[in-house]
Amino acid sequence: MTAERTGKALRKWRLAQGLRPETVAAVLEVSTQTLFRWEQGDGEPKVSQLLTLEKHWPGLSKLLGL
Repeated sequence: MTAERTGKALRKWRLAQGLRPETVAAVLEVSTQTLFRWEQGDGEPKVSQLLTLEKHWPGLSKLLGL
């Protein structure tokens, strides 16, 4: 999956969960700017960070195809 596709999927998931960017960024211990860059396809989170989100909010890995 490309960074752009990962970012779009991450944003879609976050919005579907009704989560604020600040909440997701805090769980991942990154800035909201970093989260926004990922959602725009400018880089992507590490798999370990995606797994951290999965622990808090199940369903993300299915959306990303992990």
